[in-house]
Amino acid sequence: MDRIHRVRVSSLPGEAPSALLSSDIAALGIGNVDRVERHDLYYLRGALSDEQVAQLCDELLSDPVTQRAQATLATDPVVVPKGAVRIEVGLLHGVTDSVATNLMQRAQVLGMEGLRAAAYAQSYLLYGDVGEDQVHTIARRLLCNDVIQHYTLDQHVPPVGVEPHVTEMRADPVPIADLDDEQLVQLSRDRLLSLDAAEMRAIQRYFAREGREPTDVELESLAQTWSEHCVHKTFKAIFDYVEYNGSEASRERIDSLIGTYLQAATCEIDAPWVRSAFVDNAGILDFDKQYEVSFKVETHNHPSALEPFGGANTGVGGVVRDIMGGIGATYREYRRPLLWPPRHGH
Repeated sequence: MDRIHRVRVSSLPGEAPSALLSSDIAALGIGNVDRVERHDLYYLRGALSDEQVAQLCDELLSDPVTQRAQATLATDPVVVPKGAVRIEVGLLHGVTDSVATNLMQRAQVLGMEGLRAAAYAQSYLLYGDVGEDQVHTIARRLLCNDVIQHYTLDQHVPPVGVEPHVTEMRADPVPIADLDDEQLVQLSRDRLLSLDAAEMRAIQRYFAREGREPTDVELESLAQTWSEHCVHKTFKAIFDYVEYNGSEASRERIDSLIGTYLQAATCEIDAPWVRSAFVDNAGILDFDKQYEVSFKVETHNHPSALEPFGGANTGVGGVVRDIMGGIGATYREYRRPLLWPPRHGH
């Protein structure tokens, strides 16, 4: 039978200075907090014996030299010391819990097959004559990032008591054949496709030729492929630029900002050590007679609201992929300059 255990890990006296947090609270203008205690919380769900929970506490969850772990059932009431207010901070559903993921992997190594789920949180005890409004201010300003976390006062909400949702693998048709422009744009808004009327009409025409309706998966795939992130529509768009000098106006049509300015400058400089530029998401420079250097710059994080290690997915999926598996591999295989527009003579 599954149970949910709550493990509270506390540092021994003198091992967890809270002076920094106390000074941050004082900087908010709240001067009646005498001291702060912080504890790590682990929620363990599964068919675990008391001995197995104790083993996890000793071998994975605490450092016996500087910490102590106390395990109870999550259904047991939380005891808040007299004169203290308790704040518990946990991750929102859907946010990557890297601590819990690591815990699950290490528990498998120990043979804890009964551990089915885990979650990580923190609790804080504020000692002093602190009003409820002040407690919420401290939680919101210092302890909880409301983009990825939530907090509660004097209670706990174990986030591991629900069976994981299993997504059914299916693709549903989305009727678009008979929609007018206004309805196509509304469909784009409703499905968060971020496609305009012209793009939706192009999709409509394509599937009319195919003699069927698109599926929701196909619409999502097209929306992502045609997104600003992937296609850089703004950089590649045609701009009518007007600059006024008194009563006179100079007009210029710019066909692609990236081509007119970024690529043009690189081609005009025509540095001999640039082996590849603007062909893919990474560039190649000569390093010496034997080696080249491939590198890129990433401009954003993904998924910003869900991944606590900002940009981890973009770094792995973008920087590493583009340098090692994309443009670099192509250049190594064909051993030729990859420039666009091509240099004269190549």
